[in-house]
Order: sequence, then structure tokens, then C-alpha cells
Amino acid sequence: MKKMILILCVGFLTGCATPTPIPQEVKDKAALIPASDLPQNSHLEKRQCSKRRYHSFEKRMECKETVRRELAARQIMREQNEQ
Repeated sequence: MKKMILILCVGFLTGCATPTPIPQEVKDKAALIPASDLPQNSHLEKRQCSKRRYHSFEKRMECKETVRRELAARQIMREQNEQ
């Protein structure tokens, strides 16, 4: 029983880990990518850029673009780590 509780606690704590910070040079590379070529993730965009938080369409689109740039930066980081 104690082992099972310990395993569950460790599992929950690893799920709450903070993401690795994105270096500035990777952010700069992601900033050079045209908006039409950025990767999209509708789930993240809906969660972070909801209509409740951003009532205006322009603000919501700016938020979506920042989320997409962050996704592109994380993708660039992943590619650099694989090499």
C-alpha cells in the first residue's frame, strides 16, 4: 500500500514539473518564421487565448501568434537537442 501511494505521489509530482525555459537565441529564430508557417495547436490556443480572457479579436489573434511562436521555439529546441 505504501509503495502504491509513493508511486502515485511521484507520478503526480513529475506531472507538475516546470517546463524548460526557452533560450533567447531560439526565440529569435522563431521570430523570423512567417506567421503562415508557424505550427498550430488548437487545444493550447483555445486554452491560453480564450474569449473570456481576450474579448477583442485582435488581442486574441496576437495571443495565438505568441503561442504559435512558442511552439515553434520549442520545436527548434527539440531539433537542436536531437542533433
